[in-house]
Amino acid sequence: MRVSLVALKIIEAVSQLRRFFLLKKVVILASILYIYLVISHI
Repeated sequence: MRVSLVALKIIEAVSQLRRFFLLKKVVILASILYIYLVISHI
């Protein structure tokens, strides 16, 4: 019982980390795209 609870907590933490990294990737990609658009407009 205790072990499964710990495993659940670990899985939850991993999924949150993955989501955070995905969000970070999206933000980085968006900023790169924005900078590219700004440069191409000039």
